[in-house]
Amino acid sequence: MLGIIQPIMEEIFAEADFGRQRFELAMNRVEISPAAIFFLYEDPSGQVNRIRDQVRRKLFPRMLEILGKDLYEALEPKIPSIIHSTFVRFTGRAENPQGLHAGLAAVAGEWVPTRVEVTSVCLALEDIPYMHVAHDAKQMVALLQLE
Repeated sequence: MLGIIQPIMEEIFAEADFGRQRFELAMNRVEISPAAIFFLYEDPSGQVNRIRDQVRRKLFPRMLEILGKDLYEALEPKIPSIIHSTFVRFTGRAENPQGLHAGLAAVAGEWVPTRVEVTSVCLALEDIPYMHVAHDAKQMVALLQLE
């Protein structure tokens, strides 16, 4: 799969309309779901959505063409709809969900939104849901250093 995706992503990164400038994300509020606790980010520049849109418009059709409909659909390529950093993943149901929510609300109330500079863009493939990809991992398909 990497042999198919990597050259296509390198083409996308090389295109004139692909943004190469560093940008900032706003690391905002702490959120809790039944599966995790995470930070949500805002993308004031819109750059993450532009990158995701280029992958949808340029990479996905080429993958469909190369792989064929059945294999492409079996792979279920997806792009996240949110920008987030998970810092707690639950392996089971909380014994006291109300207490967990109350405790998190107290901590989250003290959080001050932080700006984070994005200096590189990396496309990675998840082998399993919620995995974290190291920069030397086989799942890392393409990496672009921003200027």
